[in-house]
Amino acid sequence: MQRIVLHVDMDYFFAAIEERENPKLLGKAVVVCMLSGRSELSGAVSSCNYVAREFGIRAGTGINL
Repeated sequence: MQRIVLHVDMDYFFAAIEERENPKLLGKAVVVCMLSGRSELSGAVSSCNYVAREFGIRAGTGINL
């Protein structure tokens, strides 16, 4: 039996959906965040596009609003 390995980069998935739904976002930094529930307005980056990564934003980066 032949072994097949599939790698899927899901870091960009949610940001790509936002860009698809709102084409005005294309070429702009898109960051999708999730709230942690520890406090009212803290959480982490769930997904970001490659434009946002140029500014040092990565999945898992903590946020405080």
